[in-house]
Amino acid sequence: MKTPLTSKTQHLNIVINTLDKEISQSDVQAYCNLYFNEYAFIKHDKDILDNGELKHVHYHIVGNAKDKSRLSTHLNRIVDCFELSNAFGVEIDKYQSFIGSIQYLIHRNDKEKYQYDISQIVSNIPSNELETIIENENDCLSFDRLLAVVSTATSKIEIMREIGINNYRLYRMCILDMWNDLQEVK
Repeated sequence: MKTPLTSKTQHLNIVINTLDKEISQSDVQAYCNLYFNEYAFIKHDKDILDNGELKHVHYHIVGNAKDKSRLSTHLNRIVDCFELSNAFGVEIDKYQSFIGSIQYLIHRNDKEKYQYDISQIVSNIPSNELETIIENENDCLSFDRLLAVVSTATSKIEIMREIGINNYRLYRMCILDMWNDLQEVK
């Protein structure tokens, strides 16, 4: 179910189709560096339509934005940043699972689709953590990754969803300490 554009979030899943404008990897990376604390993206140029034709080249971006804004605000930033004539080729939504969204970048859990290599992902997440997210479903969390999740979450349930129930149980006391410290600062 698509999240209404009036909903506020920091947790974004974005698809930018290059229908009428060439967009470079460096353009996408500049956008991500400007608006996200944490991000990963990939260029999909080998996806196939049901009729066997090659899909238009598009970028998938998963990120935790620097600010919590309406989806419409995030969408307008994309249109402005890439100088698009309209938002027609852009899909934007709040992700339900950071891990699942990152894994989708390479179609890890959808073997019917082209399998992209992890080396094609551009990210500011350290490569060892990115591999852990993709391969091991984030069984081991670094302090920085845990802090990023806790600091952008609006509830403890959201933290559980983000890191998985097993990691929540494992790091529960650290999460509560971080959560309490961050709530005092706000």
